[in-house]
Amino acid sequence: MHSPHFDVLERRLAFSVGFASAGLSYNSSDPDQIEAVVYSVEGTLGDQDVAGFANAAGSMYVSDDGGRSFDGDIVYDRLLLLADGRFVRDPDEGRRGEPDESNGVQFLNGRGFPAGWWFGDFGTGGNDAGQELEFIVEQPTGAVLGDMAGDWRFSVIGVDYELGEFFSSSGQLSITGSRVDFDEDLGVMPRATSFIHTFSASGRGVTGSAEYLYLSADGRTLLIADMNDEEGVVYVGVAVRADLSIQEDDVVGGYYLSWAVTAADQQASNPIRFRQLFLDLEADGDYRIYDLDEYDDGARIPIERGYWSLAGSSLRLAVRDSEAESRLVLSNDGRTLLGFRASDQDFIDPVLGLGTRAATVQNLPPLVITVPDTQVVSRPVVYELRTDEAWRAVDLVASAGGPAVTGDVVTWRDPKDGLSYGAAVTDQGLTLYRGATTGVWTVRNLMQEQLGNETIVRSLAVMISPDRLVSLVGLSSAGELLRYYQSGRLTNTGEFAYLVSNIYDEELAPDGETRPVFVGDLVAYATSWGGLNVAGLDAQGRIWSVWWAPGLESWSSTNLSETTGAPELVGGLTVYLTPWNGINLAGVDDAGEVRVTWWVPGFGTQWRENNLTEEFSGPGIAAGSLTSFVAAWGGLNLVGIEAATGEVVSYWWSPERTELGWAVVSLSDEVGTTAPDITGEVTGLAASDESLNVFGRALVGLDSHMVRYYWEPGFSAWTWQDVTDEAG
Repeated sequence: MHSPHFDVLERRLAFSVGFASAGLSYNSSDPDQIEAVVYSVEGTLGDQDVAGFANAAGSMYVSDDGGRSFDGDIVYDRLLLLADGRFVRDPDEGRRGEPDESNGVQFLNGRGFPAGWWFGDFGTGGNDAGQELEFIVEQPTGAVLGDMAGDWRFSVIGVDYELGEFFSSSGQLSITGSRVDFDEDLGVMPRATSFIHTFSASGRGVTGSAEYLYLSADGRTLLIADMNDEEGVVYVGVAVRADLSIQEDDVVGGYYLSWAVTAADQQASNPIRFRQLFLDLEADGDYRIYDLDEYDDGARIPIERGYWSLAGSSLRLAVRDSEAESRLVLSNDGRTLLGFRASDQDFIDPVLGLGTRAATVQNLPPLVITVPDTQVVSRPVVYELRTDEAWRAVDLVASAGGPAVTGDVVTWRDPKDGLSYGAAVTDQGLTLYRGATTGVWTVRNLMQEQLGNETIVRSLAVMISPDRLVSLVGLSSAGELLRYYQSGRLTNTGEFAYLVSNIYDEELAPDGETRPVFVGDLVAYATSWGGLNVAGLDAQGRIWSVWWAPGLESWSSTNLSETTGAPELVGGLTVYLTPWNGINLAGVDDAGEVRVTWWVPGFGTQWRENNLTEEFSGPGIAAGSLTSFVAAWGGLNLVGIEAATGEVVSYWWSPERTELGWAVVSLSDEVGTTAPDITGEVTGLAASDESLNVFGRALVGLDSHMVRYYWEPGFSAWTWQDVTDEAG
């Protein structure tokens, strides 16, 4: 797979500018009733400070009977302008409140972005369920009506309140003097002709039908917001000036792509859908489309792939092994795409899509794997594998500075900015590390931010919830469970702000819940529905879960061994979550047999327990060596060191062989006799490139090295790497 191409842009301060947007917000909580509104924003953005923030102020308007009405000030105070061409609102809110997922793409002409967008997904349940999609441009100064004149390609999406349906349309738009003509190729527009009655120097034209037209600062993009619902129809749209002279080499690269479609069946459970995507147009004519949220998580599994071609200004995306295709037009700025139609074998439908060329100042290719050294040392090392297939070793203390590390180290990739992060137990409290796109790491001591007098001293673990917020959990010196968690806001220096909670004192004790006395490592995991969970063993080898679920006022604790009759376990737990929302806590008993305590939604409040070693004639596993991971295609893997032989063995299950149950394979046999033997703790993970990986330390000559056993699609067997040697 080719790495996505990014344009390299110079970081600049944004001078105070005006901006305008046009958006559509809808509520999907009631499938029998359409609740949607077209809105617009007119505001200003202040100078960008050294932390990357720009203060924002402005007014929001909504469609109304006869024309727009004021809906209040904008809900965010500032924007954090990211180097890759995205932005983050602070607070991260839309018209409907705080979204479950969001993404912003920059629109500042001075930074090379002619048009941008903001996407918010508010979930599928509750009164605030729904989505928002807002298109944004920087406004010009000193504009005249003639700047809008000429031919444009347009796409719109809207709602017909009279019919109770959403609609979309695309075609040609021409502006001559004050006359605006819509000539649709697909779909039907509410009106064919409008006349601009007023025009301002900020590039805002208003028609007699209360359509607000916002011209971008470079004059190449036009936003349209129909703000008059008196006729029972409103819409939002984007138009671009097409360029017939663009060459294919100029198109190659990555684009942040918003996508708005209406269902052919308006009685469908979701008759309208907005999506946030990453489109990668490769130099060899292939294209791949990724879900942008998953792309930010490091996943590189395309949701669509095929072949692209350019004819004039028309970009064709032909889906591989299908007759389906999408058509987009390339604006004459060379950086903006407008989606206008999609087809399958049966229908050709208009769509509204806006693609903005991705840009970055990063020097490193995208990350595939980040894994801390499995051996606790005073100067911990984090190993990174990127899409260039080169390993890099990062000595956190040498690179970032900070206090001496005295305990556990965990790493993760934050989905909100795509950067590598680490946390460690140090002699000065819980410490965070952040890796820049240039490879330079920085350090941050949370104990210096007045987050209480307690700190995590052992059993550190990390989890990321569906709202993309990170939690770090662990035990205090008194054995109490602490949780450091992102608040969803940013600090004055542009870092993710954290709060801290003593779950035992603040959550369990007031309700009389048992406070488990954990020994050894903890596992932490967030479920797809937003549940937060911490699990571990007590001194008697019993499994305890401390958990919270959406809708509950406080956390609870449960002795799962008591409810399932699980035997005493030794050496800690590993957790794996299945694509069908199953929760699995695995460990080994004093005989080395692999025991799994598991739950699926159909069980209600009941859990079950299975002995995989007994049921599938597997080998015994050494205590403390068990790890787990789930492949992208749903394969389940439990890997550990066989107690009797020292071999690395895998218990694995595939959805393609359900009737056969679990299988057992010796990974040591797979990698061959030339591979060194991993001993002690192992770490397993399924990476964004679909590889399956097991990491551990092994003796190479007289030195201890980090070693990787791994499998990739297309491999006939597992192989191995000396990561320490590869990383130099």
